[in-house]
Amino acid sequence: MSEQEEGLQGRLVVGSKRDGRRKYDESAKRELIQACLKPGVSIARTAMDHGINPNLVRTWISQYQREQGRAGVAGLANELASQTQANVSEPAPSEEPAFVQVETAALLPAPVKSATTFQLSVLLPNGVHVEVGQTSAEELEAIVQMLERLPCSGSTRG
Repeated sequence: MSEQEEGLQGRLVVGSKRDGRRKYDESAKRELIQACLKPGVSIARTAMDHGINPNLVRTWISQYQREQGRAGVAGLANELASQTQANVSEPAPSEEPAFVQVETAALLPAPVKSATTFQLSVLLPNGVHVEVGQTSAEELEAIVQMLERLPCSGSTRG
């Protein structure tokens, strides 16, 4: 084990609770998670080298990845807002299904004139509500493509 890893092991546990469970330093946990997420690194071996149960480290990694996913979705929403002047609000997360049915009122005519404007209102399964008002067909297409790339929150639950 390198000096940096030995230092991490010494900083990781900061105390213990009455029931015997240990308390961990948040910054040291992040370092351990980052070390485990490097390509080719065994999570179980790294955890055991630091005296931590591998299942606990996997739980920390899942939580970390969920947090990163939320931050990525928030960043994408901010990018959407700045590019299309969208109004984005994020209510409290709900237990919505990961897949939602999309209903279309009517198909667009074959050639869409560039002067035509559209409005879009989307409620994502994670509770994010995106409203875009008065946008062109090209901008609307870009927005829909960005929404397609969002991670599915239902499949990332730990």
